[in-house]
Amino acid sequence: MFDILIEKNPEPIFIYDKENLRFLEVNKAAVNLYGYSRDEFLQMDLTDLYAPEDIQTLLDSFGDELNESRFSKPFRHRKKDGTNVLVEISKTSFTFNEREAHFNIVKDITKDIETDKQNQMLKSIFAETDMMVFTTDASGFIKFANHKVSEKLGFDNREIIQSSFASLVIDEDRAIVNTTIFQSYLKDTVVLETKFKTVKGEEIDAEIFASPIIDFDGETDSFTIVVKTKQNISENENPKEIIKEV
Repeated sequence: MFDILIEKNPEPIFIYDKENLRFLEVNKAAVNLYGYSRDEFLQMDLTDLYAPEDIQTLLDSFGDELNESRFSKPFRHRKKDGTNVLVEISKTSFTFNEREAHFNIVKDITKDIETDKQNQMLKSIFAETDMMVFTTDASGFIKFANHKVSEKLGFDNREIIQSSFASLVIDEDRAIVNTTIFQSYLKDTVVLETKFKTVKGEEIDAEIFASPIIDFDGETDSFTIVVKTKQNISENENPKEIIKEV
C-alpha cells in the first residue's frame, strides 16, 4: 500500500512530524523535484525548504487546519541547487509510525506562473500595438480583436467577435485567405497581402501574418493574426519578429 500511495505516486510527496517538522518519508518524485536524496531529506526538517524571509509564511500556514486536503496558495521552496520552485501543497493530518504527522502532496506550479506572466505581458502588447491583432479558432472565427481593429476598420468589436476573419477582407480574397490560412496544414507563419474593408466600404492595403497555435496533440488549435496596414508598413515595423516572439 505504501508503494502504491506514496513511492509510485507521480506527484512529489513528503511526510513530516507535526511536533518538530522533521521529514519522516519522501517519495522519488520529491527527490527529483528538490534534488535532495532520500537520506538527505531524512536529516532535514520542513524549514530547510524555505529561505529565511519565507519562514513566517510557513508558520502562518500552520493555523489553517480548515483547509486540510485542499491545495494551498503558492509557497516558494528552495531546491538543493539554490534555485526556487513555486508549489501548492495539500496536507492531511494522520498517524505515521505512531507519530502525529502531516501527509503532503506537492504540485509544482512554477511553469504555470511563468506562463501566466507571459500571457499578461502579451495581452498588454496586443492591446497597445499600433497593428491590428486577432485571435481566431482553428476554423477562422474571431475570438479576440484589439482596439486597433475597431479604430482602423470602424466596426464595433462586439460586431466582429464570432464572425469569420475572412469576411473582413475584400470579396475576391476571401477564398485565398481561407485556403491559405485556415484550411492549410502548414504549421508555420503564413504571410498574405490583401485589402481590408472598413465599415464605410473603403479598402485598406494590408499584410496578414497568421501564426498557428499548436495544441498538445500536434493539431492546430487557433491562430494569432497580426495585420499591418499601409500606414504600419511605411513605419518599417517587423511583425515576423513579433509573431516569432509570441
